[in-house]
Amino acid sequence: MAVGVQDLWELSKRVGDEVRRLESICERQQDMHQSALRELDDNLGDAFGSLQLLGDGIHTVSGKIVHVGEELEAVNLRKTQAEAAIELSRHFEAFDSADGDVLPPFYDLIETSTYGTGPAVLSTHDLHKAADIIQVRRPMRHAGK
Repeated sequence: MAVGVQDLWELSKRVGDEVRRLESICERQQDMHQSALRELDDNLGDAFGSLQLLGDGIHTVSGKIVHVGEELEAVNLRKTQAEAAIELSRHFEAFDSADGDVLPPFYDLIETSTYGTGPAVLSTHDLHKAADIIQVRRPMRHAGK
């Protein structure tokens, strides 16, 4: 029986040593996992910050794109108005007299643009003014004839 007790003590000692060895391994692995989790958490924070910056940048760029689009739309509108004014002047030119007494004030409104690439942009007010001049002078011309 003494041998059995001795064997049990040795077995208990070996099991205790094995348990301590396994606990040590578990502690090292736990420390490694915690370190890896902290590193992943830091990386996730960095990635989130980068995504925030990217989102802010995309928002800024999209705002600029909308602004440029609106400017292009306004330029296109002015171009269309200028083309309409040219077409209107060509239409009225057919009705101009040989002595040129009807349309010269209207022609004064049409000049080349500051860039020299085409007609100047006429405002709605300028177009109405020209139309008024034409309407006022046209009847007078016919009244005298």
